[in-house]
Amino acid sequence: MKEQLIKQKLINILKNDFEIIEKISGTHYTGKQVKPDFAFRLPSDKRLFIVEIKDDTAINFNLTELIRQTINYKSATYDGVIPTFAFFTTYNLLKGISLPIENAKMLGLAAKLGVGQIHSKIDYDQSLIRIGIGNIFLFTYNILTCESALNFTDLKSENIGTKAASNRLSNNIEPV
Repeated sequence: MKEQLIKQKLINILKNDFEIIEKISGTHYTGKQVKPDFAFRLPSDKRLFIVEIKDDTAINFNLTELIRQTINYKSATYDGVIPTFAFFTTYNLLKGISLPIENAKMLGLAAKLGVGQIHSKIDYDQSLIRIGIGNIFLFTYNILTCESALNFTDLKSENIGTKAASNRLSNNIEPV
């Protein structure tokens, strides 16, 4: 039940800046049908962003499984479109509770595969919902002022998922 509540709250936040696709299904490259919770896109272009939500207060919650599922959703096509990024979120991420530090390597790998998080940042002077991948934030929504900021125009994939220059993704890959 928390997942539906989270979904509706996120849609209400995103609907002013994005086109929302509440019911979406796709086909994974293995042929399996997938159904993420919802998707969104900028009205001005065709890039597709997938969202998967889980209740991390449930007894059977497994973060690794959530990330695996979100990676699978990123690896699917939706009416012939491959998503630019896929994002996951949980009840506690949206309450401002960070994931344990031992998950950092797994989150870095997920970012390299195009999977990021939707989470809250709650400080004494601000309360933000942020959509990010690695250390890049693509969308920020201030809960107190109801203002949003977009940063979807200049995605630098070489910086996603790591701060180490030797591990960065590169667009300059030479054929072997």
